Amino acid sequence: MKMLIIAIFMLSIVTTTYSNDRMTKVVFKQVYPKIQSDGFSQMPMTIYTCGRNMGRVEEPPDSSIKLHQLIIYNNGHSWMINLFDSTGIYIKDPGPSFNFYATIFPVDSLLHFEFGREQAFFAEREIKQHTQREDVDVLIQEARVSEYTILLYTNTKTEKPSKVELYDSQRQLQTAYEYLEYSTDLSLNESLFNKPTGIKFNEQPDLEEMSEQELSYHIHNFYKNPHDTKLLTQLVKGVTLGKILQAENAKVPMIGFFCGAFKNNPDVDWKVIIESSELSGREVLLEALHCAENGDPEFTNDISPALNDFYWSKYFATGDTDNLLQIIEHLSFSEERRDPYFFLAAGSAKWSLSSNIKEHEEIQAFVENQIKKQTGVILRELKDLMKKSPEVIQQEMIDTMKQNQGNWEVRK
Repeated sequence: MKMLIIAIFMLSIVTTTYSNDRMTKVVFKQVYPKIQSDGFSQMPMTIYTCGRNMGRVEEPPDSSIKLHQLIIYNNGHSWMINLFDSTGIYIKDPGPSFNFYATIFPVDSLLHFEFGREQAFFAEREIKQHTQREDVDVLIQEARVSEYTILLYTNTKTEKPSKVELYDSQRQLQTAYEYLEYSTDLSLNESLFNKPTGIKFNEQPDLEEMSEQELSYHIHNFYKNPHDTKLLTQLVKGVTLGKILQAENAKVPMIGFFCGAFKNNPDVDWKVIIESSELSGREVLLEALHCAENGDPEFTNDISPALNDFYWSKYFATGDTDNLLQIIEHLSFSEERRDPYFFLAAGSAKWSLSSNIKEHEEIQAFVENQIKKQTGVILRELKDLMKKSPEVIQQEMIDTMKQNQGNWEVRK
């Protein structure tokens, strides 16, 4: 599942009371970093909120992975929908309170800096403000939060924000969004927050045929209950019935995931279950079973970006942090400028760690603990990835590859 540019939080915390009969609509797009190969990140995204109980996020379509995501949250009921194939996942928040946060920057200390509530955030802090030299009608407000600095640009005539920027402790720009539409006092349109029609929802995690979106969700969260053999059996059937194993880059992570999951649940005869599956993908699962019974495959002896996929998948299958340590060790190759596989292994490790600490509290806590233990290059890279967005790290990788063009040595 493609990670959202913004972070959506559904938390059991009651804070300020907001009106539940007026609606906010914000349309925005990312203007920094600009990743040329990723048109998705520069396309407009729309978010609606109503009070703390309802939210709706409309992502642009990403044809490269056949995903057009729509997320709806309504009083603890969440629907994650792929408009490409009209399928969706339903998730129920157990409560007791239901809150929707439209956080602008996915950083823990900036949880309450939200689309539609920017001025409320600034009003609670000491800020600097001045007008823009080129345009006196633009007010620039600056707030320092933890190690970050936020700049909010507001049109003084319309009193609406036009741009927001996030800087790190070194005053390096990390992320910037441009506001395209901004309304905070619209009449409530309840239909925007209702369960949509015409969508095939897979509301039970143990159905035999899962959508790719649901498979991805359960695979990336399996470590939270790694001995759920009933769900694991359905994941086996799901990947063989679906198209997920047809993707060229799916083999290594699927071997990693099922290798870890099968080894962690040895009391089930997985070979019988695999061979009873009717469609494609059995050979990959049998390879994963061989891995579980005989140790990691030979390709794990070679440093490459794919190796990070393997260890991430094993972690998501088991929760075993030894796999995270393997990924962190690859950061030691960050200064490599000869072997592109070593450099890309370090870069993809850094990017994936930065991405996953924003999605999984357990991973963030582990990385923070490693910062206390590691030294040298690894320590430097861990501190750096905690401050930077995945998009910035990816762009830095691309820039380094280009700057070092002609010096990379191709493996024979």
